[in-house]
Amino acid sequence: IYLPKFGSSEHVRIRDCHVQGFSGQGIYVGGSYVVIEANRVEQCAEWGIYVALGAVRCVVSKNSVENCSTSGSFADGIGIYVLGDDARVSDNYAVVMNDTAGVGAYVVGLALNAARCTATGNNVNAVGSGGATIRGILFGLASVGSCVAIGNHMNGKGFTDLVGGNFCEVTHGNVP
Repeated sequence: IYLPKFGSSEHVRIRDCHVQGFSGQGIYVGGSYVVIEANRVEQCAEWGIYVALGAVRCVVSKNSVENCSTSGSFADGIGIYVLGDDARVSDNYAVVMNDTAGVGAYVVGLALNAARCTATGNNVNAVGSGGATIRGILFGLASVGSCVAIGNHMNGKGFTDLVGGNFCEVTHGNVP
């Protein structure tokens, strides 16, 4: 599902879709005020759900992402990748298994590279080899404005906060 930044791509709801087996992202959102809810995304070569830079106030909730981000052409393996500011990411299930990401790359269940985003109640797992850094949730370089993670469950890999990830808060109820 491709929802670009231009045209009538704002105030849209993507719900109850089953996306399977694509060579790109399963769901790509560039517009603002988009709700991505209760979808199943599986076996896509790139990121399962991607909220692009410039998208504002999107909601990513109750989705299942499995076996995505397996392409050898992508440096990082990411289940749900949020670049849009003021995003609310909650109650998602994401499993990423990427053995092609090597040293210097990341394999991540949920990547938050945005300002003022909130992650609550997500269950994320990341598995990889080849020297990649494995994380359940990753606060990226652009996470500069009060990102918060509450009550998330990860596969023992926990959080990382990269340089520039200022004012991010990992609070109660998270299970590494």
